[in-house]
Amino acid sequence: AVATTTTVSSSAATSTYGDAVTFTATVSAASGIPTGTVSFFDGATLLGTDSVVDSTGVGTATWSLTTSSLTAGAHAIHAVFTGTPGSFNNSTSANITQTVNQKSLTGNFTVTASKVYDATTTAVVQTRTLTGVLTGDAANVTLTGGIATFDTKDVGINKVVTLVGATLTGTAAGNYSLISVNTTTANITKAIATVTVT
Repeated sequence: AVATTTTVSSSAATSTYGDAVTFTATVSAASGIPTGTVSFFDGATLLGTDSVVDSTGVGTATWSLTTSSLTAGAHAIHAVFTGTPGSFNNSTSANITQTVNQKSLTGNFTVTASKVYDATTTAVVQTRTLTGVLTGDAANVTLTGGIATFDTKDVGINKVVTLVGATLTGTAAGNYSLISVNTTTANITKAIATVTVT
């Protein structure tokens, strides 16, 4: 059997969570065009196996795999070539580092539409939502907590309300970063004065 060497490359060494990345393995042989299959690994985790040659050259052949399942963080990617028995020897590439950045999210919230003047800026949050979450993660990352306040304590219509201190929670939260939370508006109405006559 002919000796082989394998290298692996990425379509983008730095990507964002949810983006598709293509890994390409190039197998070189001392003679002939390599035949066999290539398995791609993230550390010890198998990402998938390609059994169809993408392209060939003089003494080389390539296989590839496209994935969008990598979580945020650094990943050690390598490829393992399994040659056609009796024709080409197996070989394993060195690791390359695939850096996956967190996906940016924007938070949104609503508050009680109107409150009676109470000399405070406190607003009561009713709902919290996120913009930018991947469909498959909808149940696994949420906007939690935070304190909502009016811009001033004074009576007014469509007053700006800000939510500060909200965080991401859930099993997929580590794949995302909260870059901002949109403001909302609500009203503060006049308090009814109570006059006691003695």
